[in-house]
Amino acid sequence: MGFYDCNCLVTGVSLLYQDAALVILRRIGETFTPITLALHGTYDMQGTISADADAHSALVLEYFMDRYDDGSFIAADDTTRPEYRIPPTRDHIQSLVDVIERTTTCSEVNTSFGPGGGGHKPSTLLDGDFIVHALIAQPVWDAIARYNEAPWQSAEEQFSHVLHDSASRQIYGGQIADLTVRIDELARVDSFLVKYGMAWNPPGSTACRYPSTYSDHEDSDVRAWLDRARADYQGLPWMLAAIDACSSAFERRLRELDE
Repeated sequence: MGFYDCNCLVTGVSLLYQDAALVILRRIGETFTPITLALHGTYDMQGTISADADAHSALVLEYFMDRYDDGSFIAADDTTRPEYRIPPTRDHIQSLVDVIERTTTCSEVNTSFGPGGGGHKPSTLLDGDFIVHALIAQPVWDAIARYNEAPWQSAEEQFSHVLHDSASRQIYGGQIADLTVRIDELARVDSFLVKYGMAWNPPGSTACRYPSTYSDHEDSDVRAWLDRARADYQGLPWMLAAIDACSSAFERRLRELDE
């Protein structure tokens, strides 16, 4: 498996050398809806993140592994021969996000590859529904969570509004009071998407404003997309600061690689 890169759902900046937020989505009909709060980590140059293991990711992993054990969640990498498929395990959230990446990148949802998508069957299905992810550059996520204004709602109201899928309630039932910051972040990002005419989608969907083509991003591409993002958000100073933070992270990593 080679290296390939994605773009941020919100700004289109390259995720190469970036930290990123990952939200797991469920496809109902042709609509993608969040079913988890954000997982966080560093983009791994293979379509997903190297996810941080914490108390929140443990809740997500426990739910999906319970569904895997009862047969309602199918997780089998269709891009690999059956004898080489590695199922998700309860040991680390990474085993889950890696197999979700296979559906996100290689199935019909990746319409950037053409009408047939990636050419493979979905590797992750929950009660028959595709399970994929969305990716947002971490500086962009943090800026929206801090500065995007949304009508006040309680954590319970925010949760019910954004995470209205039944799976979300099963994952987080009884935990909402401990997750108010994460819930508020997701609600603010969701509100921002609506405000700017965007929707939750996997990176390769041509329904994205900035669809990913899963190419190996060249330095010139990365800088061009940063400039595009600055132009698109020129009237939003706090977003420009987030885009500049992405630029700084990229240039800093390039210098480190040259040393």
